[in-house]
Amino acid sequence: MRIMLVICAGLMIFAAGCGGTGGSVIPADEATVPGLELPIASVLRFSDVPAPRGFDYLAGESWTYVASGGVRFAELHYRGKASLQRVVDFFEEQMPISGWQKTVSLGLETKPKLIFKHTKKSERCTVVVESRGGYAYVVIEVD
Repeated sequence: MRIMLVICAGLMIFAAGCGGTGGSVIPADEATVPGLELPIASVLRFSDVPAPRGFDYLAGESWTYVASGGVRFAELHYRGKASLQRVVDFFEEQMPISGWQKTVSLGLETKPKLIFKHTKKSERCTVVVESRGGYAYVVIEVD
């Protein structure tokens, strides 16, 4: 009986420690996104940097900094349930709407990791999309 209690306690401690990325996750607007297109999230870190609705913002892996004069630096991490094609289509549609001009697309042939580089005035924005463990991961870098 005592051995069973020790085993159960050990399993509970182990399960409590398996939180994933080690950072906090801000819940998504919706758990999954139905339909063909991903809508834009209702809350954005920067108003002109789109993120798909239904994706979790990974606060423990992300950071933002706005310097004097409005110069922005950021690395924003998101995770969600959508196909890579839907995520790519989302950014292909939303980045120009937000005023970003695409300069480079990499990885479209091999698709393990897709990279899109954009510019807007003196800023650069890189969007990296990849599939891991059944999720689509997006990293957006602004500088």
